[in-house]
Amino acid sequence: VPLDPGCVMEIHGWKLVFHDPNPTAEPSRGPNDIKLTPEFVYKVSQATLFYQEGKARSPLTPRTKVNQMLGYMAQRNLDQGEPVLCSYDELIEAAWGNDDDRGRLPADVNMLARDIRRLLEQNGSETAKTQLETKKGQGYILRISCEP
Repeated sequence: VPLDPGCVMEIHGWKLVFHDPNPTAEPSRGPNDIKLTPEFVYKVSQATLFYQEGKARSPLTPRTKVNQMLGYMAQRNLDQGEPVLCSYDELIEAAWGNDDDRGRLPADVNMLARDIRRLLEQNGSETAKTQLETKKGQGYILRISCEP
């Protein structure tokens, strides 16, 4: 893959930034237009979480409640155009709906969040805590790529 100045590669936790001290041509694209590092993508229309490395995508299969939470958060991010805070109440509604008579609590959402982080970590994420950021006493922010 041709590299332009500013391209970043991540290999086993090391970030390498390409720098050409004697460029012979103008860069053909901006830094990081080609993603060489693995990432996670949630595609809302397919209700599917993907692990993506380069151009190859592999679907992941979280359990139903985890997937409902991810789908809700991804849709909120798409609606706002950026990662947004989803409150505990919103996430309880997204995962269990109005039909739940058990009186779900933030602790139930925390268990789903733990499952999400485990899933990310099992598939190569070294930054699962920042990809699903905790806002203590408020809820969570999903910081992965989201697609309609």
